[in-house]
Amino acid sequence: MSWFQMLEYIPLLVRWNWYYRLASSDEITKHIPYAKSGALADLYHHHQADTIVIFLFGGAWSSGDKASYGLLAKELIAHGPEVLVANYSIWPTGDIGCMVRDTVDAVLYSIETLGKQKVCLMGHSSGAHLACLLPLQVQCELQVRAGVLPDQYSRPCLSDLSIHSLERVLGSLKSVVGLAGVYDVHTHYRHEASRGVEHVSKMHRVMKGRSDYVIHSPTLLAKELKQQCSLSYPTPNYYLMHGQLDTVAPARNTVELSEALRGLGVTVTTQYLMEGHSQLIVAMMSKHRHHYQEVHDFV
Repeated sequence: MSWFQMLEYIPLLVRWNWYYRLASSDEITKHIPYAKSGALADLYHHHQADTIVIFLFGGAWSSGDKASYGLLAKELIAHGPEVLVANYSIWPTGDIGCMVRDTVDAVLYSIETLGKQKVCLMGHSSGAHLACLLPLQVQCELQVRAGVLPDQYSRPCLSDLSIHSLERVLGSLKSVVGLAGVYDVHTHYRHEASRGVEHVSKMHRVMKGRSDYVIHSPTLLAKELKQQCSLSYPTPNYYLMHGQLDTVAPARNTVELSEALRGLGVTVTTQYLMEGHSQLIVAMMSKHRHHYQEVHDFV
């Protein structure tokens, strides 16, 4: 991102800071403990909504906070759903297993405590990775317990959840929205190396080393599932958007994931804009941003 672009975002930064600080309890319920880990979320109210969007922020699996996304949530609820913006166990507090479990807990909280039967998982960047990974890992866990897949596909972070709870998670997930996501960890590590940031990035440590890259990559896991079995449980529709000018997580991430998911019979809708990495999520925060309506119509 150029210095000019960073300066351009300053007014928006001031706005979201003030909105989050001054919003009433009728608008937001803050700091809800939703997860086994103790992670907290903010609930943005739309009392007539039967659908909830769970938003997972980006930040290379190691930074970010729910307080930065008030304007995003405000614009989303104007289009109909309630919104749960979730902090999750970012590195070094947690690894990928902890993050997946927090995301599962957010879905269970939405359906068991909030009474929502329709859930949309939405994420940006590393948050998009988590959103797109979760349905596939839950699918794998259920197939392992049914004796269809070998134990190597089981996830320890899900081991204490009942089959009924896991089935409820998949049954309630109606859609997954991925914005500028990283979907193939192995390829992304090589991309990071080409930029000279592979040792600065926390991704390799978050994913617990190369031996687990496949099970933690939505694209690679979808390809593995196609070879191993058919999908026996409901799978949400995927909506994937990417900027063609994205140099942080190149658009091939969405191209390859969409192909892999379609190979499994999953319904996938894609859209590409002439934008970079952060512009897609920033566009959703203000009606005055370029592509605001286009991105909201898509999601």
